Amino acid sequence: MKYGRLPLIIIVLGRIGVAVAAILTVRISTSILTPFELGSITELNSIVSLFSLLFVAPLSHFITRGFLEWNDSGTLYQNLRKYIFYLFLVSFIALFISGILQYYFKIVSGFSILSVVLLVGSITLFQSLFNLAVAGLNLFSDRGKFVFFSNLVAWSTLVFSVILYKWRGSVFFWSFGQVISYLLGFSAFFYLIKRINTISTCTNNIDEHTFHFNSKAIFTFTWPIFITSALWWMQSNSYRFILDKIQGTSNVGLFVTAYGLAAAPIVMYESIISQYLDPVFFGDLKKQNRDGQVQAWNNYARLYLPGLILCGLFIICATPFLARVLLGNELYREVAIKITLWAAVIETMRATGSLMFHLGIAKADNRMTIIPVLAGAILAPLGVYIFGKWDPLLGTIAGLMIASVVVLLIIIFLSKKVLPITWPLTRILLVLLVSIPLIVGMQLANIYFPNPDFFSALVILIISGTYTFSILAYLLRKTD
Repeated sequence: MKYGRLPLIIIVLGRIGVAVAAILTVRISTSILTPFELGSITELNSIVSLFSLLFVAPLSHFITRGFLEWNDSGTLYQNLRKYIFYLFLVSFIALFISGILQYYFKIVSGFSILSVVLLVGSITLFQSLFNLAVAGLNLFSDRGKFVFFSNLVAWSTLVFSVILYKWRGSVFFWSFGQVISYLLGFSAFFYLIKRINTISTCTNNIDEHTFHFNSKAIFTFTWPIFITSALWWMQSNSYRFILDKIQGTSNVGLFVTAYGLAAAPIVMYESIISQYLDPVFFGDLKKQNRDGQVQAWNNYARLYLPGLILCGLFIICATPFLARVLLGNELYREVAIKITLWAAVIETMRATGSLMFHLGIAKADNRMTIIPVLAGAILAPLGVYIFGKWDPLLGTIAGLMIASVVVLLIIIFLSKKVLPITWPLTRILLVLLVSIPLIVGMQLANIYFPNPDFFSALVILIISGTYTFSILAYLLRKTD
C-alpha cells in the first residue's frame, strides 16, 4: 500500500461529511437541549467510554496490529470470530457493572437505572462491532465503503436522535438514536467478510518477527494498554463527575460543550490522518525489526505532527467565529470564548502525546505509555477538584492544562529512550512560519468583527479554513 492523493481526497471528503453532521449536531443540541441534559448525556458517554477503553481498546489495537499479516496467512477470519464473541461478553459486563454503579451511586444524572443499563450495554456492543467493520475496510484500503458507512452512522445518529427526542422529550431517546445508527452501520461487516482471505498459507513463513494470535501474545500486548486506558480515562473523563459533584451537572454540560469546540476539529484531524496513514503504517510494520519500526514511526510522525500543530493554531485563532457559527445558544457561546482557546492548547498536546502510543504499537510493547498517563490520571482530577471549586470553567481548564503539560514533557523525555526515533522539528518550524498569515489575518478579523453575525463569522471561517487546508494538503505529501 502507498501514500497517494486519491485515498486522501476520498477520506477528506468523507470526513467533511462527518464533520458537517457533527456541526449540525452541536448546533441543534445546543439549541434544544439544556445544559443539564447535555451534562447528563456527557456522563453517560463517559461511562461507555470507560468500558470501551478498558475492555475493547486493548484487544482492538491488538487485532489492528496483526490484521493484515493474519489476512496474508489466512487466519484472520477465525481470529475475528473469537474477538466478536469477546465483544458480546464485554457488553454484558458493561451493562451489569453500570447498573450497579447507577443503583448505588447515581453516577449518571437524569437517567434511570434501566436506561443506563440498556444504553451502556447496547452502545458498547454495537459501537465496537461497527468500529471493527469500518476499521477493517480501511485497512484493506476500501476507502469508498469506509467513508460511506462512517457518514451513514454520523447522519443517522443526528436524524434518529432529533426525531426521537422531539417525539418523547427525553434524553434517553436522544442517546437511543446512537444505538439505531450503529445497528445500521454494522451492515459494513458483510462487506468486510468478502475481503477476508480464508486460505491458510504455509507455516514455513513464520519467523521471529511474526505477529502471533495466542493468549501469551494477547496478554503481553494488551496489559499495558489496559492500564494505560484506565489511567487515560481518569485524565480525560473523570473530571466530569468531579465537576458534577462540586459545581453541578449544568456546569458539566456547559464546560464539555465549549471544550468540544476545540476537541472536535482536532479529533477530526486525527481521524483523517490515521485513516490515511494507518494502512501504510501497519503495512510497514509487518515482520519488521528495530530499524524498520523506527522508520515506520518516523514516517508517520513527520506527516502527522506538523498538521496537528496547524490545526491547533487554527482553532486558537478562530475561537470567536467557531462559537458564533456552531453554538445555538448565547450562554454556550460566552463559555466557549472563555475556555475554548485553552482547550485547543490542551487537545493539541494530548494529540501529540498519542504518538507515544504509536511508538508502543510499532514496538509491540506499550509499557512505556503507562508512566505519562499515570501522571495525567493523578494530576487532572486532582487539579479539577482543587481549582474547580474556585471557578467551574477557568478552574477546570487550569487543572487539565497543568496535567497536559506535565504529561507531554514526560512523553518527549521517554520517547527517545524507547527507540532512536526523530521528532520532525524542522517541519514543525515550517508550519509555524507559514501560519503567520493565518495568525495575522485572524487577529485583524477579530479587531474588525468584535461581535460577528452568523454570516460574517461563516465567511471568515471559510477563508481561513481554505488557507489552513491548503497548507495541510501540502504537508501531507510524502517528501523529504
